[in-house]
Amino acid sequence: MRTYAETRAGYLNLWNQAQVLPGEAAAAKVWAQKIGDSTHRPHFENVQNLTGVPWFMVGLMLMRESSLNLGTYLGNGQSLSQKTTEVPAGRGPFSTFEAGAVDALKLEGMTGITDWPVEHILYWLERFNGQGYFEIGVNP
Repeated sequence: MRTYAETRAGYLNLWNQAQVLPGEAAAAKVWAQKIGDSTHRPHFENVQNLTGVPWFMVGLMLMRESSLNLGTYLGNGQSLSQKTTEVPAGRGPFSTFEAGAVDALKLEGMTGITDWPVEHILYWLERFNGQGYFEIGVNP
């Protein structure tokens, strides 16, 4: 697993070159609005207050795992009402989205981080989902 220090400059370079594909701009805007809406953002802000992980980052992770379903575990998108069977298996059940999200972020080692520049956010988003994409972007 590559470290943040090893990938920092590469992530920043990728970010500086990134462009939203013309055919994806509308969908990206819809997802951004949903992440920041009054249904989702308060939950993400609660998680930020408990962990230090930026609220919008929590939203991006939940979008990836379960299309923003607040009834699912942030770590794998499974229902909060039962123990997880996918990686990470054996977590839960959880009574709230926030409780499950805090568990997932602690398990990943994201809590307690206080410095979140864009390259650090990109590193942790990829690490949360499984590393490998960085190499494709740097060495297409």
